[in-house]
Amino acid sequence: MNTTKDSKKAQWEKERVKNWEMIWDGHYRNKDGTLDPEFNFAGWLDSYTGNPIPTEYAREWVQSSVERIQNLLPADPDLRKKARILEIGCGTGLLVYRLAPLVAEYVGIDPSESAVNGLRQHLERKGVNHVHLHKRTALEITDFEKQSFDLIILNSVAQYFPSAEYMLEVLKEALPLLKPAGHMFLGDIRNYALFDAFHASVCLAKSTDDMLIEKFKLRYERRKLKEPEILYDPGFFLSLREIFPSVDSVQVELLRGNYLFEMTMFRYDATIRMNGENVQERTRIEWRDWRTEKFSIDKIDESLRSQNPTTLAVRDIQNSRVQAHASLVRAFRSHATNAGELRSLALAAAQAEPGQNPEEFWALGQKHNYKTIVGWPTNSMDGAFSVLFTKQEWTQSFPIDSFEVQPLEKFSNRF
Repeated sequence: MNTTKDSKKAQWEKERVKNWEMIWDGHYRNKDGTLDPEFNFAGWLDSYTGNPIPTEYAREWVQSSVERIQNLLPADPDLRKKARILEIGCGTGLLVYRLAPLVAEYVGIDPSESAVNGLRQHLERKGVNHVHLHKRTALEITDFEKQSFDLIILNSVAQYFPSAEYMLEVLKEALPLLKPAGHMFLGDIRNYALFDAFHASVCLAKSTDDMLIEKFKLRYERRKLKEPEILYDPGFFLSLREIFPSVDSVQVELLRGNYLFEMTMFRYDATIRMNGENVQERTRIEWRDWRTEKFSIDKIDESLRSQNPTTLAVRDIQNSRVQAHASLVRAFRSHATNAGELRSLALAAAQAEPGQNPEEFWALGQKHNYKTIVGWPTNSMDGAFSVLFTKQEWTQSFPIDSFEVQPLEKFSNRF
């Protein structure tokens, strides 16, 4: 019985992968030749408006992703030049063009034939010969040599997997390909903890103020049921050390960016670090609480300046990027009769307890010469985040120092 069930699920997953392949194959075809081959953002639409994501937003997103990924390569210039990267889901090469010049070999795979052929042709015209491309799915990597890559990238791809279980299968095949102390970067992950807030905010953006609350809630529930993509709570990735003994740590970080749109509001990056040859001592985090201690940006600034702590960790910081959207879900429990009243209640609740812009903390870290990690803990349904300022090389998991393992089914909308 289980074998039959597993077989049916495997067939369904293949069909889902094929379906996404066909969708993106259509997006990637540069039929009229007008798209910039090195910045092809075709198919990226704003959920609130249905329009293409503005180019300036997309460029900032790409640049911040590249900067974060670059920091995972060997710091030594000579070692970096010898490094090897594998990108699973390379698409039209948004990252390939920007990262390949830094390393000895760049291997990219993608299920879209249009993407692979277009990228290969453009690279050949540029005389690039150390990038090797293959039309493959994420699971077709078993022939690569074990411990042969310094870095594996899976950027803005995880949401298109058929299930979270499929993600685990990909990790099972990919992680052994990394060298000791190598990294796997999983970028642009949709946060399952904010699943309700996201769909409520999109529904509100598409609703008139006089829409009755019953109709609004019905649309909201239908949107959630029809969600075609996979979302992951940060707890999914923070649990990986318990599943894969070769994993040393996992760090979950909010996306950087000054433009406020769905990617900076509702998505994050997860970086997996493999065990190195030397076991590093764990540093226990001494947490400070933002609300209890009545912190402010100015107080954090003064603390870093005057006390110069080796490490400062603060949690439960309200997030201005999603404050109103999270308040919207809570407003469902009110006596609002229409969408307009719901909108007013959500804004009032957000204004009553203003949140903080995550970028302010990265700016403080840069000002005082601290490495800064701004991360989401598990089950942060209000979008609250944690911040770590440290003068040490920080290679352990964040934003947790201990983690109560939960069933992975709780961490995704489709397992």
